[in-house]
Amino acid sequence: MDALDFRILGLLLRNARLSYERMAVELGVPEGVIINRIFQMWDAGVISEYRTRVSPQLFGCRPAIVLAEAYRSYCKQKDIRALRTVDRITQIVETTSKIYSAYVLYKDDLELKDTVDLIRAKVSPSRVTSVLYPHEAVPSVQLTGQDWKIVEYLMDDPRAAEDKMARDLGVPERSLKRRMDKLLVGGAISHTIVIQPGMFQGMTSNRLYILFKNGDEHARKAIVDSVEHDRRAIVDGIENKWNMLRLDAPDGAVIDVYGKTRKDIYDDLTNLKSHEVVKETFYTLPSRIVSNDLLVRRKVIEAVFSTDSLRGL
Repeated sequence: MDALDFRILGLLLRNARLSYERMAVELGVPEGVIINRIFQMWDAGVISEYRTRVSPQLFGCRPAIVLAEAYRSYCKQKDIRALRTVDRITQIVETTSKIYSAYVLYKDDLELKDTVDLIRAKVSPSRVTSVLYPHEAVPSVQLTGQDWKIVEYLMDDPRAAEDKMARDLGVPERSLKRRMDKLLVGGAISHTIVIQPGMFQGMTSNRLYILFKNGDEHARKAIVDSVEHDRRAIVDGIENKWNMLRLDAPDGAVIDVYGKTRKDIYDDLTNLKSHEVVKETFYTLPSRIVSNDLLVRRKVIEAVFSTDSLRGL
């Protein structure tokens, strides 16, 4: 793998239904190169699946990232197997160290507390170290029954051709395309991929966690100004970034970077710590991603058969 591969992965994470032609234009390379690189990464296991992600806010849920540390290295696999039985955990990210993270969906603070307590019980004597809250925009569209059928179809076949979808769903192709664009632009769904970082060849990818300071009102205003106006400058100073997830609480971001050596990562950490608004930085080396969307699928199926969309679910 090289820099172009990671740039392609970054595009696919943001929109996995982006055409090869459009990707070629954005990256400034021939379309044939894009196609060959994607097929090579698929064959090598770097890309493990295409996926249509449904915003959890459509059924009243918000996401949280629960970070945990295994009691001993050999406990990590046991912990991950135990967590796979929790339906509110949609993804588990394993790393090469004792650290791992679980992506949780919850409706309110009490449900999150109960889920975190359940995680603690399942992984004991391993420990939960912290809980992060990623940014999740509220969808700006109201879904109809037909929209939910489109969502269900895309979850089963994220790369389905629009003409085939239109025939199977019994709607005009132009109408289908208009509805899909509405769902995408309105934040109801996103098209992405699942990546297995342990399959990278010749390169490594590290996940940087950046937390900003939070204090008195004056300091908080400076942090807000920094995050909203100067965060781009801070992020731009990070070499070889290819994916980013904004955190709402604590203020911060999770950024994936690639490189051939760890020295580049250490340089990034040193640079980040020099910023006054940065409170804490650390990094992990992801090695495997385990996905579980049973809860989301159940909610989508309920919505398809519900006359009032998700009201009352």
